[in-house]
Amino acid sequence: MRIICATDFSASAAAAVEAAAALAHLLGDSLDLLHVVQVPAALPLEALAFDETLDRRLSEAASARLAQYRAVLESRGIAVNTIVRFGLADDAIITEAGEGQVRFLVLGTHGRKAAARFFLGSLAERAVRLASCPVLVVPPHPRGALGTGSLTGRPLRILAGFDVSAASEAALAFVRGMTLALPCDVTFVHVYHPLREHARLGIEWPPDLFEADPVVVSVLDRELRPRVGPMSGTGKVELRIRPDWGEDRSSLAWEADLQEADLLVVGRGGRGRRGATTVLSAIRDSHVPVLCVPAAESPRTVPAPEPLRRVLVASDLSDHAPAAAAAAYRLMRGCGGIVDILHVVAPRAGGLDQQQREELDHRLRALAPPGMSAHGISTRVSVVESPSPAEAIVQAVHRLGADMVVVATHGRSGLARAVLGSVADMVVRTSPKPVLVVAPEVAAGTAPESTHGAR
Repeated sequence: MRIICATDFSASAAAAVEAAAALAHLLGDSLDLLHVVQVPAALPLEALAFDETLDRRLSEAASARLAQYRAVLESRGIAVNTIVRFGLADDAIITEAGEGQVRFLVLGTHGRKAAARFFLGSLAERAVRLASCPVLVVPPHPRGALGTGSLTGRPLRILAGFDVSAASEAALAFVRGMTLALPCDVTFVHVYHPLREHARLGIEWPPDLFEADPVVVSVLDRELRPRVGPMSGTGKVELRIRPDWGEDRSSLAWEADLQEADLLVVGRGGRGRRGATTVLSAIRDSHVPVLCVPAAESPRTVPAPEPLRRVLVASDLSDHAPAAAAAAYRLMRGCGGIVDILHVVAPRAGGLDQQQREELDHRLRALAPPGMSAHGISTRVSVVESPSPAEAIVQAVHRLGADMVVVATHGRSGLARAVLGSVADMVVRTSPKPVLVVAPEVAAGTAPESTHGAR
């Protein structure tokens, strides 16, 4: 495959050439050194097109400088091609990167701040947004072995941002390919927003507002680790989860420094500006090269159904509650697992006392049919206080990692349903997992197998 490195012969571009050469050597790729003879802003392209002498002199000068690079790199055993284009730099670079088997495009950045950075760094930023291949952006004085060309005798240290987005999946696939091609130690980092996660899981704030909450970290680890999956390479793989408290500097760039990474990998969602904020923030703040991987533009596929290992029963302890619990246990027979029975009460002054909690626990456990442990099914009960039962149920789905939710409906219609049956309706609309709604006929015993699935 090809690695394309664009250079304007500046000191910043020299760091990009060094990083591109190191990767070409490690991966066994050819390296294409590209220089674009930039059209002066004061003259239109049409005016210069007729000056063949100027065109030839500029091209020859660029070719001569590229030949010097090539001679040095070829002495290190790297296959190098040189390319000179004439026109607008960003358009020519993006066009070149879209042709042939390109592993990634490598660019340097001037590292300027504020307004100067906005104008002078726009080429790299536009390439990150629009290039169809991964783009490696190298800061002018990079840290890490990749940027300094000193990677010898140890694995490449990769730090990759990771979440549940399509862009993150693209970055994951690229990292997995890198571990197959060369020895790598990989650290995946998930940065979460504490306010958002505490609301999603329905848990109170931790005593220390500036420390990661262990419950949040445990849930996110359970959700994300299967998505990382095993790596086929020989290096170490680690998943780190940390809160984002709104620091001025990119959390991923900060983590890359902390882990002494050689390469920071981030996914870029879609083409254009959407999803580019996190990526550009990492580029602007990182001291190590940043590889931006575009999300694959492919049609969505329906995931295969997952086996049931944990079912959540939302019980209001009404006459309909036993039917919902019985339906949950029928689902688990033959496979075993955990049935969580949840009861939501309205908040009250002073909360529930110990006796009240014990009484509710006893009533909830009584919903479990006898002999379930012989089928490998265990029962767990919980009582939570919340002004919104539906919201508390959905929060428990996330917190407990349930594979399905079972709720009973009272079967009311008209105004009574709008007021009293809204809990089941809201759970169906907002649950991230399938919902089994048990009809009132089941509670009456007239149709023991009649259930309605939703979502």
